[in-house]
Amino acid sequence: MLSRFLLVGAVLAAEARASQVMSSSQAEFTFVSDALDYDDSVQRCRDLGMEMVSITSEEQQARLAQFLSTQSTAGSQHGYIRVGLHSPGSCDWQWTDGNAFPDPPNRGPEWLWISAGEPNGCSSNEKCAMTRTDWNGKLNDSKCWYLTYFVCGAATAGGAGAGAGGAAAVGDPHLQNIHGERFDLMKAGEHVLISIPRGAAADSALLRVQADARWLGGQCADMYFQQLNVTGSWAEAKQAGGYHYSVSQHDAKSLEWVAFGKVELKVVHGRADSGLLYLNLYVKHLGRAGFTVGGLLGEDDHGDVSAAPDSCAQRLALVAGTRGGGGAEVASVAVASLA
Repeated sequence: MLSRFLLVGAVLAAEARASQVMSSSQAEFTFVSDALDYDDSVQRCRDLGMEMVSITSEEQQARLAQFLSTQSTAGSQHGYIRVGLHSPGSCDWQWTDGNAFPDPPNRGPEWLWISAGEPNGCSSNEKCAMTRTDWNGKLNDSKCWYLTYFVCGAATAGGAGAGAGGAAAVGDPHLQNIHGERFDLMKAGEHVLISIPRGAAADSALLRVQADARWLGGQCADMYFQQLNVTGSWAEAKQAGGYHYSVSQHDAKSLEWVAFGKVELKVVHGRADSGLLYLNLYVKHLGRAGFTVGGLLGEDDHGDVSAAPDSCAQRLALVAGTRGGGGAEVASVAVASLA
């Protein structure tokens, strides 16, 4: 579902793509094979216009079990698959999407858990619920910081998948700036995502994050971040030459938050079912930078780069019009927050 080859028969190709989308996910469930912690899993689902999945009935649990039985967890810590149940306080379990957690309190129904003794570790930091492909959709409490694959639920209104109007391609990078504005990056090339201070030249910036977005499969095909360069005096102070990330160089340390001044940044590698590799970027604490933040994730205007080139707009519209509501968008993501 994740690569698009827009040939002469654009409509036929789009219809075939829609069928592929439905076979690798369902309208009810979307399996995301990026190994992330709890907070980043929640954010990734929301970037896709969804929420972490809730399990509210035994019938739904059975459907989830059947769906997960076809998935691979290679690369997911301990083979776990995260769902949207967590305990933000002292064993007070709740669904991330706001669905009511049924009685009995603090545990929910017996059928939800893998054994009668679960959950048994929320007082020892096991505050996130996981399942596995062979657990029939039943849950075990575990560590929220484990880097696992996860399941998103049905799309929510107003999410990133809704976009801001106009043509949008499935693989085009989804961006969310510091004001919470969501848009798709529709032009290939190098783009400045973060510039501190705003308007600073590359050789005088405190922090500069530049991304290389490329069409994969020809012009007007899916576009993904292939390289991310983090430079500026804050980056130079930590590592000579700054930080350079590429899809061809998978470093385990890239899964960690890295502090640049009071700003923190993380790069996460992604892999589409088709084998395409891409990068995701998360930036937080920009409100603590002490300067106005520029770049596409900051205060800079994104109108030009979020408009599809004239040569691609009609084709992208044809594909978007045949996607339907059941498929998951797998794309590069760049998200920034002031907090």
